[in-house]
Amino acid sequence: MTPNGTTALDTEGAFIEWINTFSIQHPIDSLQDLNDGQVLWQMLREIQEYYFSSELPNNKQTDYSRLQNLKFVHARIQEYLDEQGRSYKGLTEDDFQHFAKTGDSPLAIKACPDSLQEPFSSTRTDATEKFLRMLLLVMLDSPKLGELVKTIQDLPASTQDVVGTLMQEMMTWDSESTDGMADDGYESSMPAGNGTSPKASSDPERKTQVLELEEHYARIMTQLEHRNRDYELLDAEMLAISDSLARSQKTNEALNGQIAEKDEHIKKLSATNSEREHISVKEMELQISSQEEIIAGYEVQLDKATTTIGDLKRQNQALVALSDEVTPLKDEVAVLKKDLIEQTKKANTANNYMKKLQASREVEKERDTLRRDLDETKNDLASAGKIADKLREENFNLRRSDDERSRTLSLIEREYDELRITKKQLRDSREDLLQQVKMLNERVAQDQETIADLRERAGEGSSPTSPQETSGLERELLDTSKFEDDTYASQRLFWATEILTRYRKRRIVNLEKEKQQLHSDVAKRDEHLATLRQQLESSRKSAAEDADKFQETRQENIALQASLSQVHGGHPIEGLVASSFHIDPSAHNCESTEIFKRMRDKVKAAEAHRNSLQQEADKSREELESLRSDRTSSFQNHHILSDLSIDLLQDSMVDKTKLEMLDELKRQTAQELVKVCAERDEFKQRSSHLQAQLDGRTEKTHFAKMAEILKAASPAQEVDVRGDAYADSIQNARERTAKQTEQIEQQGAIIKDLQRQLEQHSNVTADGKSREDKENAPQSEDRRYVENLERELKLMASAYHDLASRLQLNNVILARRAEAPKSWLGVQRKLREGPTGISR
Repeated sequence: MTPNGTTALDTEGAFIEWINTFSIQHPIDSLQDLNDGQVLWQMLREIQEYYFSSELPNNKQTDYSRLQNLKFVHARIQEYLDEQGRSYKGLTEDDFQHFAKTGDSPLAIKACPDSLQEPFSSTRTDATEKFLRMLLLVMLDSPKLGELVKTIQDLPASTQDVVGTLMQEMMTWDSESTDGMADDGYESSMPAGNGTSPKASSDPERKTQVLELEEHYARIMTQLEHRNRDYELLDAEMLAISDSLARSQKTNEALNGQIAEKDEHIKKLSATNSEREHISVKEMELQISSQEEIIAGYEVQLDKATTTIGDLKRQNQALVALSDEVTPLKDEVAVLKKDLIEQTKKANTANNYMKKLQASREVEKERDTLRRDLDETKNDLASAGKIADKLREENFNLRRSDDERSRTLSLIEREYDELRITKKQLRDSREDLLQQVKMLNERVAQDQETIADLRERAGEGSSPTSPQETSGLERELLDTSKFEDDTYASQRLFWATEILTRYRKRRIVNLEKEKQQLHSDVAKRDEHLATLRQQLESSRKSAAEDADKFQETRQENIALQASLSQVHGGHPIEGLVASSFHIDPSAHNCESTEIFKRMRDKVKAAEAHRNSLQQEADKSREELESLRSDRTSSFQNHHILSDLSIDLLQDSMVDKTKLEMLDELKRQTAQELVKVCAERDEFKQRSSHLQAQLDGRTEKTHFAKMAEILKAASPAQEVDVRGDAYADSIQNARERTAKQTEQIEQQGAIIKDLQRQLEQHSNVTADGKSREDKENAPQSEDRRYVENLERELKLMASAYHDLASRLQLNNVILARRAEAPKSWLGVQRKLREGPTGISR
């Protein structure tokens, strides 16, 4: 049983119930759950949120992590108590080790411990009790003390008795420690000639004696603290030496075993008389001797430490006896300190109000400075918005000119395709003419044979041919052979032209591939977008069809329900003869019910199908919107210069060379558009000219000429007429071949011009892209500068609100210990800024 009439288990339950009233993450079941420091730290953060605002160093559930957390919590509490002027003896290393491993449960809290009334007594409470008492000391200064006391009053009576008793003890100890602190500063704070203490003024000898006793007591306490610290250090050294001695003994035992083994091994190997074995034996002996020397040194150190510890214990006992003699003098000094406490508090309050007034003046100055900076920044942002509008207009004009250029290029490509088709048609017509020439050559050979036969017959009939006719035939033969040579030469020229055309075509195809590769991403997105649009349209159509089907099914269902109502009422269905219903009414009702069920199933299936199609349409719509947003975002990222290349302070920050480059690019684009339009008109004229030439090269003219030659010839001169007709046809074929050769040359020239134009266009496009890349280079710097300015504005606004809130603080201690405003803003800037700050 404890002094207040409760058992240790009841006391532990009361403290568990009190601890669970705090806002902790996981309620505890026993005080052993406090050994990781998490619950204690959460309680401290709720009691003094301003001071205990950091995080614990470790969150792992290991002995080492729990030990580190407990030491961190203990150190923070000690720092807080030292700042508040309370010196409370904390935990030792053994307490930390024991508490981190076992949690020190169950706990028996003493009602009136002697360690509080006599802080320097050798009696030591356990670790959990010390932690809870230190936590109560922190709670006595909490701004939420009223709420915490009210929470304790809501607990059961047994819990209130335990917690209240411990709190009363800590309040008593706190008042005594405060009295001791005030006595130390009595002489420095009490003005001369003050008559607040009649004993001090009437008895100066007693005051001198008290001061001497206080000095003697302070010296004794200082010596006692030094001795205790030396004792703890020596105790730690003794533990270390004991551990090293234990390890050395274990090592010695192991070495003794090894020595025994080595001795046996030496005995076994002594017969061999090997030099190597003798050397190893000597080395082992040297090792054994060195280990024995080390052990002897440890033993000497242990003896010295034991002697020193004994001396320190005796000195400690003597100091404790002196402290017992000083205790009655403390009671006399306490009477003199009571009158001094009020004066000290008043002086501290006056100093705090003076500091607060000075700080408020500095805050007002900084607030005015921040307001001026804020107005200047707003003006800079307004001017930057105007510059941004101008840049957006220029970018819009550039994009419009780029679109016009793209449309012009598409027209040129379409005209090029038309010319290519025309060239293909001309090539086909040339193939047909070559076939006709070949057929004419064969017919000429046949006609020559016929002419030779006719000549032989004419010679046999004694009707010799005239030398003119013979020379004419020979001339025709020579012309025919010459025509064959020309045809062969034209074929060779055609082959060479075909090879050049293929090479140029392959070059054009490669250029088109390169161009398509540059626009592949946009083309893919457009294709995907078109596919999604088609799917959306098909989904809409199917949804409309399903809606129509649903309406039809709905109407049928309404008609069927009306029919069923008529059947159930005993009336015939419309459209049927009443005499035809000779069926059993029950059978008819079953059949109608089945029909109704089938119709209802159809309606449900149609609705499900409609819902599925609606979902597909929604998905397609979402994908379409996402693609549009991706395309818009990519376009915006490409033209982000219009929004982020803004300098916010002076006109000199705007890159003038950038504007000049944009103007130069616009002028060059306009010139290129004029050239492209002129070349387009020239291509149209060439195409119309080629089309006219192609229309004039028809077979009708050839057959008309052949008919006129045949009609003009007389029957007597049949052979000459036929020869002349063949000669005319050969001449026409030569002319057509020459014209086709000219057309091929013209087409080659056109292909060369188109290739040159494509190369010029690719060079212009490359120059435009390089300029855009150069213009987009400063975007990242401007973007970072704008972000830094926005962050600086936010920091200034937050600093202003923080300073305004500090002016309203009622707690003098918090206002006195708060950070200076300038230092706070500097810390926030260092945390917010990067390694380069907001400088460009």
